[in-house]
Amino acid sequence: MEPTSAVSRTPDSRDALRTGMKTGGEDAQRARFKRGVLIGSLAVFTLVTGFGATFPYMQRRRDELGCDAACIGSMTSASSCLRLVGAVIVGRLSDKMGRRPMLWLSVIGCAASLAIALVMDSLNGLWLSAIPSSLFNHSGSVLKALFADYANDAGLPDVERASAMGNLGMAVGSSFVIG
Repeated sequence: MEPTSAVSRTPDSRDALRTGMKTGGEDAQRARFKRGVLIGSLAVFTLVTGFGATFPYMQRRRDELGCDAACIGSMTSASSCLRLVGAVIVGRLSDKMGRRPMLWLSVIGCAASLAIALVMDSLNGLWLSAIPSSLFNHSGSVLKALFADYANDAGLPDVERASAMGNLGMAVGSSFVIG
């Protein structure tokens, strides 16, 4: 009978968690996480820059259509109420349908609002243009949830998750400055 030799085995994820070693799969997950954070941050940067660039135009448009202080205040209040309702709707849908479809819905809502605002030449049109964006443009919240999901799935430490949230905040702040 031949002596049995020790079987060498590659470390699996349980060994890596126990000893702190990294496996090839963890590096791939970390790379996917970083790429997702970059793409998500660029998407929010683009959306918020577009908002910042069109904001002065929309204010001038309201002035041209005769929207006084009470009109602007009521539009802002109505938009805030719609955002509150939309946050609940988008949050529940993102839990059921997934985060990515809700990100697309956010982009479509923003584009629809801009299209309605550009086509309509009345205060009623401006009121209508606030509805899709206020209800569905919750890309920042959905991206935060998506980043947290990715970090949890990859088993990354809380520092990585916090870094992703910081990058998202930096993208929003930079886009306001540029837009």
